[in-house]
Amino acid sequence: MFRYYKLASWKLEALAAVFSGLFTSKDSTSPIITSNYSEIPSELGFLSELTHLNLSTSVFSGRIPSRILKLSKLSSLDFSMNSHPYFGTNLLELERSVLVSLARNLTRLEKLHLSRVNISSPLPKNLANLSSLPSFNVKGCRLSGELPTRMFQLPKLEYLNLRCNPFLVGHLPEFHSSSPLRALLLSCSSFFDKLPVSIGELASLTKLDINGCNLSCSLPYF
Repeated sequence: MFRYYKLASWKLEALAAVFSGLFTSKDSTSPIITSNYSEIPSELGFLSELTHLNLSTSVFSGRIPSRILKLSKLSSLDFSMNSHPYFGTNLLELERSVLVSLARNLTRLEKLHLSRVNISSPLPKNLANLSSLPSFNVKGCRLSGELPTRMFQLPKLEYLNLRCNPFLVGHLPEFHSSSPLRALLLSCSSFFDKLPVSIGELASLTKLDINGCNLSCSLPYF
């Protein structure tokens, strides 16, 4: 039987702790553990007090287990950059049904980073209901279909990375001047239409990357 501690964050040390009954905080000096291409253990779903889960750059492979959805207290979830170290191929997969449920169950998320996770489908519309989300990264996820425009209008969104999804289409809505958006990264995707003039009124915006998109623009404010 596990003994649970309420921790501020977890790294890969927590993965080993699932099997040893011990938990390691972010202040530990223990070495980071690599996975050797193994699957993410579904037992992580039993860590009910977990608030931060970071399995980025850890060389996990296979499908992301749906039991992760039981971690309703998560505020940060990062599966990014689990790619082959030599060939660069994506190793993790996330089924669309799991992503739909994720957006429904993990309502406290403030960071959702899935860069280089194979999703290979349109993003579900209910992702736009994550009203507490400041940081969203789905770079290189083989997304397709049209991005819900409400994703651009999340009230706390500061960082949005949609790069390297050539089959992802959509257009940009008008932005409210009070938006906290700092970085909007769309390069090598298939966004089209005009870049709204209101984007020039975003006082917080410091990085805009639309290289390779089909966006026409006139930015008198920049």
